Amino acid sequence: MVENETFQYKIMSFTEDFSEFLSTDDFADVGLYTPVRGVQSSVIGIFTNASDFTNLGVDLDEGGSQPTFLCKTSDVPVAAHDDTLIVSTKPYKVVYVLPDGTGMTRLILEKLT
Repeated sequence: MVENETFQYKIMSFTEDFSEFLSTDDFADVGLYTPVRGVQSSVIGIFTNASDFTNLGVDLDEGGSQPTFLCKTSDVPVAAHDDTLIVSTKPYKVVYVLPDGTGMTRLILEKLT
């Protein structure tokens, strides 16, 4: 309970449920995520191969597109540059980690050859 001279109110914690948004029955994918220092795990997220991240200051890869994977931050709590992610049998390296502050993190990826 928080009190001041005028108001008395209770602060509540809030946890978002992303299960509908990350349903593999719809448009989410399962990726195999491997941190540089850690244990490999399955992660559910939304894989895209967008073509415009100039507003983020991210250089696009040679093909003119930038693959990304949007997932729960709690699934990749120590995500870092050079971690790897396999989506649909294709390997990617994490080049940027962008948590959005709402419980989701966008991994900016680079395709490995």
